[in-house]
Amino acid sequence: MPAEDQGGLRSRLAWDVGLAIVSVLMAAAGVLTVLGGHTATSRWAGAGGALMFGLVAARPMARLLDPQRSRLAPYLPLAAVVAGIPWVMAMMLGLLLVVGDEPGGPSDTAEQWFGLLGAVPAAAGIVTGVIAIVGRWAHGVIEWCCLVAGWLACAAIAWALAAGVLG
Repeated sequence: MPAEDQGGLRSRLAWDVGLAIVSVLMAAAGVLTVLGGHTATSRWAGAGGALMFGLVAARPMARLLDPQRSRLAPYLPLAAVVAGIPWVMAMMLGLLLVVGDEPGGPSDTAEQWFGLLGAVPAAAGIVTGVIAIVGRWAHGVIEWCCLVAGWLACAAIAWALAAGVLG
């Protein structure tokens, strides 16, 4: 492939990854707004946001997860583990910023919401890993090792968050 074609592919891949991440996060925020909204208007706004950003995320996610077009799919669970580390740190910092110096510490609801948000990368890695394993998207030994290792690590993180070991 000529160098300019590879540069175009890299920029397209970067665009797809960025758009998919932002859209999925915004769709998740919409779902959380639906679940935590105090008024019907806020719940409807959350549902509209989740639907809109979910539709925006569909096309780049389909391109990223297409095994015929992208060899990236087997590495996504491992990428979710790597992205999950700063994500959980950001959630802990967010909990500290939200709670502040409130006497008695954070409420149970705040802890539950931040725990749920902290599990988003691990859940995404588990779902992507299951789809990639069932679809046999990995073709070489290294791809299979990265896929299974990433999936197991995401499962371990999700278990640790659910069991209260993390957070």
